[in-house]
Order: sequence, then structure tokens, then C-alpha cells
Amino acid sequence: MSLKQHLLNIAASFADLGIILPLVLGMAFTTGMNTGFILMGLGVFALVSGLVYRRPIPVQPMKVVAALAIVGQLDQQSVIATGLLLGLMVLLLGMTGWAGQLKKLISSTILLGIQMALALSLLLTALPLIEDSLLTALILLGLFIVLKRSFLQPIAFISILAISLYIHWHSPQSASVPSVEWVVPEFYMPGVEAFLSALQYAFLPQLALTLTNALFLTAALAHDYYPDDKKNITENKLALSTGGLNLLLVPFGAVPMCHGAGGLVAYHTAGGRNGLPVIVLGIVLIGGGLLMGSAASWYLSMLPEASFGVLLLITATYMVEPKKLLQASSLSRVNVFLIVGLSVLYSILAGLIAGLLFEYLSKLFSRYRQNQYKKED
Repeated sequence: MSLKQHLLNIAASFADLGIILPLVLGMAFTTGMNTGFILMGLGVFALVSGLVYRRPIPVQPMKVVAALAIVGQLDQQSVIATGLLLGLMVLLLGMTGWAGQLKKLISSTILLGIQMALALSLLLTALPLIEDSLLTALILLGLFIVLKRSFLQPIAFISILAISLYIHWHSPQSASVPSVEWVVPEFYMPGVEAFLSALQYAFLPQLALTLTNALFLTAALAHDYYPDDKKNITENKLALSTGGLNLLLVPFGAVPMCHGAGGLVAYHTAGGRNGLPVIVLGIVLIGGGLLMGSAASWYLSMLPEASFGVLLLITATYMVEPKKLLQASSLSRVNVFLIVGLSVLYSILAGLIAGLLFEYLSKLFSRYRQNQYKKED
């Protein structure tokens, strides 16, 4: 492997921070969970993912769970309970082989709709982060575009983070630097009420997103990017790693985690081609979590919101694939827009159900017309 590719892989290690950091910070602030434990859980998951798949298969907090926690519908115990329930369900799907079988029910049209819905969701998340620092965001975005088109491509993503830190250190600071402390994860076991809350609010919507985004769509994109690894990166294997590691890590203060198509796009866009980016990120997160503990929130918040927004915006842009949409039939495009609209307005679960129902009714109508033509003949 060339020196340039090594640099690209190392530089890509932080390409997914635009998705990870806002969710980690939001959940830590609203639920009171220890940020150090969250980072260590993500780090262990990332390290295992890089070693097992040998490709930049990402690890992220589960988005539905994170969103519900940030708006106050899930507390720390409910977050952990949700992770345990989802971990058990996804692990069973992987062990029985049903994760791969369920994919047969999900067409490429529905996957495209979910992918575009996620891209739009990321875009809508990015806009509020950059609107108060529009000039900073434009400078960071412009720098990224210039670097990506030059021989300095390997440092494009790292440059955004470096300049963000520079902006922070040259802005007025009102808070003193908290002390660094060594932390050891503690074991948590939620009560019955926490499991009931998890079932009521988060389980089904997150399961739908995990199946489509973390398993089906991630595997599909990985097969496009790395066609030689189709046997190594499968829906069932992704389900096993997701379910098993959640059951192992969530009781020790980690948040529910999964793989993700957006992260894979971010790593690949930044130049990541093997497992090194995820391994490097995992080591950094584990070290940061161990050393900083609950003070990690302060250190992570040093990065201005504009940098988070730009990273999210870049990822969202690369997730949109207009070529696939243009190649689809008119009926498929209608279904894609239906899925995107309902996913953004209501939930991924609503978009998924509507997309499946639309396809089922379309097939019924097609068969009815064919039968009518046969009768006329």
C-alpha cells in the first residue's frame, strides 16, 4: 500500500465525528450519562469492527434512541434498557440467519428511499448548527472542497477539525478547564419500568432503522465499495457484531450502538479503504474515555457547532445518489419520495411501512391489469 493511501486511511479516522460527537454530547448532557463510558463503548465497538471486517465499517450511536434521549423521552435507565432489548433482538436475527432473509423483503427502491431520508435528516440536523456561524462554516466547507481537489486530499477532514480547534482557542472562554480523571466503567441493570419505557418509545422505530440502515444499506454500500468482501460483510454478520457488542457494552454505561451507511460513506469519501480508520478512531475514543471520564463532554464541546455542521453536511451530500434516482422507474421515484417525506415528517418506521405498502399495492394493481389484458385477448 502506498504512503498516500496510508495517510488517507489515517486522515479518514475522524471523518465520522460529525455524526458521532453531536449525538454523544446531546445524550450525555440530557441523561447525565458518563461521557467517558460512552466514548469507551464506542471505541471498543469501533476497534472490533475494524479488526473483524478489515474495512471502514463504522460505529455510531443509534440515532432514534439518541434523538429520543436528547428531547427527554428516555432517561439513562431507559437508554440502557433499549440497548439491551435491541442487542438481543438483532443478535437473534444474526444467529438464525433471518437478518439476511429479511433483506429479501426490502427492495432496492426502499433502500434508496431510506438512504435519501437519512441524507435529508443529516442535512436538516446540519443547518441549525451552521446558521449562527455561517461565515465559519463557509470557510471550513470551502477549505474542504479545495483540499479534496488537490494533492493535500489526505488532510481534508483533519484540516476542518484543526481549524475548528484554532477558532476555539482564540475565542473568549468563560469556563475553566476541568481536571482529568481516570475512570472505570460501572455495571448498570435497568428496572422493569425502564424496559417498558424502551418498548413504548424507542424499540420498534430504532429496530426499523437498524435493520435498514445499519444492516441492509451498510451491507449494500460495502458490496458496492468492496465487491471482493461480499462474503465477509453480510447482513447476518453485521447483526451478530451489533447485537453481541451491545449486550456486552451497554450495561457498562455505553449507549446503544450500530453500524451505519452514513458513516461508511463518510469514511470512503475521506479516503478510507481498510479497517485502519475505524481502529485508529477506536483507540482514540478508548484512551479519551479512560483519561477524561465525565470531563470528556467539556473537551468535546471545544469544537464549535459549525464544524459539526460542516461534517454532517458533507456526509449528507455524498449519501444522496441522484444517478440511482434518475435510473429508477417513475413508480419507483414516487415511492422514494413517499418514503423520504414520511420518514422526515414522522419516523423511519412510518416511511418503511408506507414504502412496503406502496410496493405491495403496486404489484397487486399490476397483476390486476395483466389479468384484464388477458381477458380482453
